[in-house]
Amino acid sequence: MGGPLHRISAKMSVLAVACATLVTGLPAAASAAPGPAVPTLDWKACAAPLEKFQCATAKVPLDYQRLDKGTTDLAVLRLPATGKREGSLFLNPGGPGGSGVGFVPRMAARYPDSIKAKYDLISFDPRGVGQSGQLKCWNTDRFVDEVDTSKSNPTHADLGRLLINSRDFDEDCVEYSGKLVDHVSTANVARDMDLLRQAVGDKQLSYHGYSYGTYLGATYAAMFPKNVGRMILDGAVNPDDWANHTVEFSGRQITAMEEELKTFFQWCSDRYSNGKCEFGKDKGGPAASFDNLVKQLRAQPLTWEKDGKKGSLSSYELVAHAANGLYGRTAWSGFAKALHAVEQGDASVLGEFIDEGSLGLLNANTVIECNDGTYPRSPAALAKAIDDATKNAPRLGKAVAYGPPATTELSNAGPCSQWKAKANERFAGPFTAAGSNPILVVGTTRDPATPYGDSVALAKQLQNGHLLTMDGDGHTAFKRGAQCIDDASIAYFLDGTVPPAGLSCKQIIND
Repeated sequence: MGGPLHRISAKMSVLAVACATLVTGLPAAASAAPGPAVPTLDWKACAAPLEKFQCATAKVPLDYQRLDKGTTDLAVLRLPATGKREGSLFLNPGGPGGSGVGFVPRMAARYPDSIKAKYDLISFDPRGVGQSGQLKCWNTDRFVDEVDTSKSNPTHADLGRLLINSRDFDEDCVEYSGKLVDHVSTANVARDMDLLRQAVGDKQLSYHGYSYGTYLGATYAAMFPKNVGRMILDGAVNPDDWANHTVEFSGRQITAMEEELKTFFQWCSDRYSNGKCEFGKDKGGPAASFDNLVKQLRAQPLTWEKDGKKGSLSSYELVAHAANGLYGRTAWSGFAKALHAVEQGDASVLGEFIDEGSLGLLNANTVIECNDGTYPRSPAALAKAIDDATKNAPRLGKAVAYGPPATTELSNAGPCSQWKAKANERFAGPFTAAGSNPILVVGTTRDPATPYGDSVALAKQLQNGHLLTMDGDGHTAFKRGAQCIDDASIAYFLDGTVPPAGLSCKQIIND
């Protein structure tokens, strides 16, 4: 969830049909209607350097309500269990638009041997993402052009430009991605995931979802509550607001980012005495230095060259880096050094905000959010919604709202307000998951991307939700510096132990 630096299934059963009144676009159907075939997974060693992982391709319906429309392919990857296998642990990195196939190799080392002995670690690129039919809208050059020309201080006078760019983006998505655009929604991915659960032979789904992956998990649990095994939703969004009050959620997010930026400024100034942060030290402090840099870059972007690459840092790009640069608490020191380099005239340390590697996430992020969410449809309503959402984020809010798509959830408001494609299926709640096993919701008190209140709200919405809190900073909590979060999560996956009600764990990072 959030910007490009961090950003990310089912057999038509009687239960799914019972959910028909809750799912936009799902026609009433007889419970005896034949369901889609469970895909066969032909596991083979992945290509180097991932030989210890196994890869497969799953064919799933393009449209679960119209099986005659054919199939689409999903790339799937797993790390087989090292001991007596008891099932699979599905992982999702968030986004939306994050690659699950790329996530498992990065995350495998974070899970202890006890987990990897019991579970296959498995994930997939959701439809429209990565190796599963990557959505195509804007290319890298177009995104970079928009980054270079976007403003750090836009006003209502810039609304026309936002609408034109948003319309261009939407039209390019339809032109270059074709019919897939209408079949990329979280409800579709939830059905895909349930088919994959069946394909690997698991009676219930064990799942660890991060960031937007909590919305996927909550949607799955609501659609298939009896199929939920052990599920952790870490860095949660309020699913009702994500689906039905999307810009309001985006406003909470950008406000949390603004507050985390203030916390970062204080963290930096507190380290002047030991030399661990130099940003703004002789320039009035971190906040004043940041604001001055934005003004300077507004007048004249800072060019840079490094390792054969050239670029320039605009005032908008600095603001976008700040909105997305505080997700990992352990990365604050590096971000402070990059900002200090900028104030000394060197923007190469900060580097490019958007590159070829982030392109796939950016395009998929916006398409999925447009298909999932609810947005104002008139220019006047959009302008007011942005004003309301950014009133508590003076440094970051308007810049990202009027900037290129997908740099934060709020930056998708423009394209999604004019979105012409119509998702074949959209789940809008309720997100109670009545009858499910216990679901563990993990929230961080100063999470800049998914505000802590959203985790509290999700735990309350779920009939069998249980809240676990990390008192700390950064986005998501597992392996983020609070040992009791890690211990509680591992114990839950190993034997189903639900942590005591009200448990809060302190994040400890020595920097």
